[in-house]
Amino acid sequence: MWYSLKRYFLYRLVTLENYFKTAKKQKEIARAYRPEKAFPEIIVTRHMLVWSVVVLSSLGLVIAGVLYSNKIVKGTIYLQKAFLSKKKAADRKQEHMTVAITQKDSLKADTVILQQIINKDTITDTDISISDIKDRVIRLPEKMEFLILANKADRMMFLLRKGNAGWSLFRKYFMAIGENEGIKIRAGDKKTPEGIYFIIGRKERSELNKMYGPLAFVLNYPNEEDKKRGRTGNGIWIHGTNPDSVPLQTRGCLELENANILEMGRYLNSGIGTPVMIINQDTVEDPLAIPDFDTIERKRKTIIAAYKRQRDFFVSLLNKWEDAWESMDIEKYARFYHEDNFFGQGLEWVEWKEKKARTFEAYSKIDITIDNIFLADISESTAVLKFVQGYKSDRLDVVNGKKLILAKNNDAWKIYQENTFPKEELLL
Repeated sequence: MWYSLKRYFLYRLVTLENYFKTAKKQKEIARAYRPEKAFPEIIVTRHMLVWSVVVLSSLGLVIAGVLYSNKIVKGTIYLQKAFLSKKKAADRKQEHMTVAITQKDSLKADTVILQQIINKDTITDTDISISDIKDRVIRLPEKMEFLILANKADRMMFLLRKGNAGWSLFRKYFMAIGENEGIKIRAGDKKTPEGIYFIIGRKERSELNKMYGPLAFVLNYPNEEDKKRGRTGNGIWIHGTNPDSVPLQTRGCLELENANILEMGRYLNSGIGTPVMIINQDTVEDPLAIPDFDTIERKRKTIIAAYKRQRDFFVSLLNKWEDAWESMDIEKYARFYHEDNFFGQGLEWVEWKEKKARTFEAYSKIDITIDNIFLADISESTAVLKFVQGYKSDRLDVVNGKKLILAKNNDAWKIYQENTFPKEELLL
């Protein structure tokens, strides 16, 4: 490259030199016919030409640097800010996903804690319209229709179903269990618990890491018996597996092939209140002879009653949130949100609030409808609500699925995640 540039500049220098020599001779001829000298003679040498090229090139580089340096600096700063902003948003999203996954606890069989929550949040029974709730929530079966019997010894799961003729074996699946043998005692021991549990939550594909497959049912481990015996841990699910994989071993959960967990999901629907009996017997010749259906039915009624009370409490909270939204009063609306940790649709609280304030100013009226409410997960510190939301304003009329994740904040429940999803994912 340098050799080519050198030859180019030498060629240009020779051209200029020839030009000036020709001009000089033309001037000498002109002087022969003109006695008086009109202009002083200028002699241009190769040395002068070289320095002229150097000076002009340097001046051009300086001018270009001045013109573009500011743009380069601004571009660099913009890229740095964009990268940091994207990283911060990703970190915030991961933080909330981690909190949502790890903050699992059992559903209380009694309703003492629920009543304390209601009293602290100053929501009374008069705030809850029972008829309105029944029309807006996903229905739960009044009687026990399915029972899951899981035998750790032979890795078989039996789905029992009650029909007009009584209980029968409906489906049978191969499953994986915790990689370590024995009854689960503490968090992290990678053992599968044993006892009678109930499904208290359902998670869809969009909420799960791919290692859990397309669907997961949350169990109420540790139950009351586990707590009496000092057993700890949480996050025991029935879930699927990685795509194109087969169930091998887990960290304590019950794992099915993806096709089987999806099939089970179609039969159980929300799954709330479905009993899961986990045993460890060498052989199970007759799965129907093992469960005490009457005793399990009584325990299920307690679980369902507690779940409904908690669900009704959050439905009442949703009603107030809906009214605040329709009022288009940004301060009233903001009181339902966790201002320190909120993250929704890629926005943190300040950006979210500004966006909502601009929306309220732009529209003359907003109508919100909420239907098919489902309390998808509940613990002492977090709750996940899903529902079908209709949104109608001056310029927009849409219906979407909506998911709210709430957390306890100073004895009050606040929204700290809000996202939309295809309404088809909700159990309609």
